Amino acid sequence: MARRSLPERLAQLEAQTSTLKARLARQIQAEDTRRRILLGGLVQQAITENAPIAPALRTWLQEALPPALTRRADRELFEDLLPAATETTLAHEGAPPGAQP
Repeated sequence: MARRSLPERLAQLEAQTSTLKARLARQIQAEDTRRRILLGGLVQQAITENAPIAPALRTWLQEALPPALTRRADRELFEDLLPAATETTLAHEGAPPGAQP
């Protein structure tokens, strides 16, 4: 078997590096998604089971969620947890920029 030339070996190593970088990026994304799901589940459990921290979480979520939820379908997912914030946001959807809620 003939030895590969240096440029061929370099090209092979670059391809392997590219493959490993893509695999690492997918792993990081999967871990981030898993963390978000677990953390969201913990927050939801604390709120629905009226944990001692539930009032503080509800207050924070009522302030933080509405600007983060840009799609109507996403806002509707939180109607049961944040009725006041969601109703206000849904009632003013489509209002011209700068309109007062």
